[in-house]
Amino acid sequence: SSAASDVYKRQLHSSRLRRSLFLLLRYKHLPCQDHHLLDHHLLHHYGLLGQLWAFLLAHLQELLAEQIEVLGAGYRLVRREFPTAIGPVDIMAKDAEGRSVAVEIKRVGGIDGVEQLTRYLELLDRDPLLTPVQGVFAAQTIKPQARVLAEDRGIRCVTLDYDAMRGMDDPTSRLF
Repeated sequence: SSAASDVYKRQLHSSRLRRSLFLLLRYKHLPCQDHHLLDHHLLHHYGLLGQLWAFLLAHLQELLAEQIEVLGAGYRLVRREFPTAIGPVDIMAKDAEGRSVAVEIKRVGGIDGVEQLTRYLELLDRDPLLTPVQGVFAAQTIKPQARVLAEDRGIRCVTLDYDAMRGMDDPTSRLF
């Protein structure tokens, strides 16, 4: 029957989603040569890679908004997805001195993310209610070239520990 078929399809999709999410969460632990195989497997067999990356990035943004003090003592959240004429800034915050801080969040921080944040900062600095706006480039990993470019532009880089932010980091299980 059609109803039984719909239930089966939902169960199959749910099973595939769980399996894909499991693989994706293990993704960062694979040797580099295996990344392409996993991308191919998820993309072609499940079509979920982009959705899962977006989910993880959104979750990272949500966690940082909830734990804004990761950026520094005295930080407070103004808004997630702060609207601008060229797109939303991931997080707008205030530092301990009350200065505006625009935060761009990436899983892997590259030069393109620094360029994106630079455009936001140039635009936001024109607003007399916000200026001067500081920038924070936050990511799980930041490529060396992106770090150099960001710091050259006065943008602070922050490496985010996703496992610790999720409460999954167990300090007792570490060797040092």
